Amino acid sequence: MTNIVKSSKRLLHPASLALGFFLLLTSALQSQTLTPVDYQPNLVIDYINDYRSKVNLPPFEWEPRLDSSSELHSQYLFVANGGKLSHNQDNPSSPLFRGRDPQARILRVYPQARAMGEVVGLTGNGKWQKIIDDLFDAPLHRIVLFERFQRAGAGVKRGYSGKQLSLIGTVNFADFDDSVGEDHSVAWPYDGQEGVAIDWFANEMPSPIPLRYLGRRTGYPISLQFGKSVRLSNLHINLSAINSNRTDIHSEQTGFLNYSSDPDHYRQNQNFVVFVPNRPLLANQTYRMVVTGVANGKVMIKSWEFKTLAIEPLRVIVSPDKSEYSRGEIINLRIAGGTGTYHNEKNSTYRVSYSYGSDQRGVPVVVKPVSDSEYQLVNQCSSVRNCKIQLEFYDSASSVKQELNFVWY
Repeated sequence: MTNIVKSSKRLLHPASLALGFFLLLTSALQSQTLTPVDYQPNLVIDYINDYRSKVNLPPFEWEPRLDSSSELHSQYLFVANGGKLSHNQDNPSSPLFRGRDPQARILRVYPQARAMGEVVGLTGNGKWQKIIDDLFDAPLHRIVLFERFQRAGAGVKRGYSGKQLSLIGTVNFADFDDSVGEDHSVAWPYDGQEGVAIDWFANEMPSPIPLRYLGRRTGYPISLQFGKSVRLSNLHINLSAINSNRTDIHSEQTGFLNYSSDPDHYRQNQNFVVFVPNRPLLANQTYRMVVTGVANGKVMIKSWEFKTLAIEPLRVIVSPDKSEYSRGEIINLRIAGGTGTYHNEKNSTYRVSYSYGSDQRGVPVVVKPVSDSEYQLVNQCSSVRNCKIQLEFYDSASSVKQELNFVWY
């Protein structure tokens, strides 16, 4: 289940104030208990740099002093902030307090910093890589991770909430790298990229879409950015499927982020543009993105192509696979194929319906989730005649039905 937390600071983009502070929340957490995390900060930065290499940006230089500010902030959020994400530290009495905002915390460990930025994310997945992947999927966080910062450090902490362990990760940035020309553009998905996701659950704060759409399933966000001195205006966007038997065109009229629905002006007078299609893209489809406008007073035309992920049909694997099942028998179900995200936009994972015999008594089946994609069923059918169980399982793009015959012997 996805929860949203609002940033306590208004967005300040690095291009204007050399500060970029963003939040991404992918799971809820309330615990203050910490357990060790198997990670190395330099490997987190390497993982980020792998993304940057795909768009011809220089790698961040690992700065251990920024590891310190990042790690202490992640720890503070668990211990002093109840596991809730924030860029601020509002409890000066905490032994972990290092400054009210990212600027203060970064300058405390790296006083010569000429520019600063921070991203923060949380996941219940258990892997720190998931935090970074989610941050790159979230377009406004992606902008910061693709910014021309020079140095970076990371800190990840784990907290226990109920029966779930979750991770909070903070990445701090400092200084600008001027080795890349200001007119160098960074597009994501990049030109020629394959295996691009078809959808995104809009869970980012600050939000690139109107707040009423938060938590909704959209198309995969697309972004284009330039150096910090570039200002874009008069933008027009068109995303279209090519060589397809099915028309699939997304433009400013169908996308979320246009001039009339852009209260925070993310598309106006910035060095980047973000486009969030208002519906999932087609699977295994090549798309062409065209952005036209004005960049620092000059006409700009950018066009590139990418291909979405080839998705196998969603299916249910039953074990043992029989024509009918007797009372008390255990049946294992595994969901395979599809998008790999096994819930719909309402966070439902399955629906069950029953068709009883004449002597109906109680619920005919117990459904026990084992994991996101595995379920165990226990036949409790107590009808004199057969009863049929129909389960409908979901992923983020479709659903599949499985019918089972239960009998009473």
